[in-house]
Amino acid sequence: MGNVYIISGNDDYSRKKRARELAVQLGGEDVDDPGIEIITAESETVKLDLLAGPFVEAVETPPFLSAKKLVWLKNFPDLDLLSKSGPAEAILKILCAPVPEDVDIIVDGPGLDLRKTLAKNLKAAGVQIEMFQALQTTDRNYAESRRQTLESMVTSHGKQLEPKAVQYLLDTVGGNSANLANEVEKLLLFTGDSPYITLADCQAVTSRTPEAVGWEFTSAVTEGNASRALKLLDLLFTKDSDAIGLLSSLSNEYQRYSKLFPALKELGITHVTPRSFDNLPADVKKRFPDNPLLGYHPFRAYKMCEAAQKLGGYKIAEKLAAIRETSCAAVSGGGNVRILIEQLILKLCRS
Repeated sequence: MGNVYIISGNDDYSRKKRARELAVQLGGEDVDDPGIEIITAESETVKLDLLAGPFVEAVETPPFLSAKKLVWLKNFPDLDLLSKSGPAEAILKILCAPVPEDVDIIVDGPGLDLRKTLAKNLKAAGVQIEMFQALQTTDRNYAESRRQTLESMVTSHGKQLEPKAVQYLLDTVGGNSANLANEVEKLLLFTGDSPYITLADCQAVTSRTPEAVGWEFTSAVTEGNASRALKLLDLLFTKDSDAIGLLSSLSNEYQRYSKLFPALKELGITHVTPRSFDNLPADVKKRFPDNPLLGYHPFRAYKMCEAAQKLGGYKIAEKLAAIRETSCAAVSGGGNVRILIEQLILKLCRS
C-alpha cells in the first residue's frame, strides 16, 4: 500500500521546506521526472474542482516509465476545506482509502487542526501528519525554541554563533522562520570558511530592519556609548511621533534590568559569572517557569545581570525617572522633541 503524507501548520516557510524535502526523498530532484506528478494551487482563491479532478486522476492513473510515482498536491489553500461537502470530498476520499501500492501522496497546506474530527479521521486512516506551527511570543518556551532553531540552522553547516550574535539575531530578525533562514544563509556566505559567526558579521550583513537599528540604539545607551546612540538616532528619528517608540524601548530595557534583581534572588544567585546560567539544575525551569532569566540565552542573561548589578537598583530607578520626565515633556509639547531625546541620551550615558 502506498503512503499518504500531510504537511500542515501556519509556518509557511517550514511547511513548504519540509514538503519539498519529502518530495525529493520520495521522487527525486527532477520535477520533470515521469515518476512525479504535481498539482499546484497557485493562489488561495483557486477553485477546488480544478484541484480535485486532476488529483484524483493522477492517483488513479498507473505509473508510466517508472515502478512507482509520487502525486504531490502542492500549496492546498486550506486543509479544513477537506471537511466540507463539494469537490474536496473526492480528495478526502482518496486520502482515507487504501492507496495503490505503486503511489505515494503528499498534500501540503495550512488549516489542519489536530483537535478536530478531520485530523482524527486522517490519522485513523493511516495518513502521516506533520505540523509546523510558527512560534508565538506568548508561548512559554518561545525564546528557547527560537534559539534552538537558529543554532541548529547554523550548526548543520559546521559553524558556531558567537553568543552576542545569537541574541542580536533573535532580537532583530523576529520569529519568522523564513526571515531567519534568509539571514543565516547570507551569514554563511559572508563568513566563508570561518567556523564562527560573530556579532560584527551580523551587523555587517543582516538586513538593517527598524528592529535591528532599535536593538543597537538601546544597547548603545545602556552601555553608555553616547556617540553611537546619537548616530543611530539619525536613522530612527524622522518625525516627532517616533519619540514614543524610542522612549518606550529605553524604558522597557531598564525595566527589564530592574526585574533581574528579584529574578536572581529567586534563583539563589548573589554574584553572576559567565557560567552562572550554564549549569542550573534540571528542575529549575519547572520550579520557576516565570523567571525572566530562564528565557534568555545563558550569555545574554549573564551580560544583562552584570550590567544591572553594575548600575544598581537606585541608578536604574533614576534613569527610568529621567525617561518618564522626557516622555511627559515630549507629549505635552515642552520643547523640541529631538533635542529632548538627545539630552536624555547624554544624561543616561553619563550617569
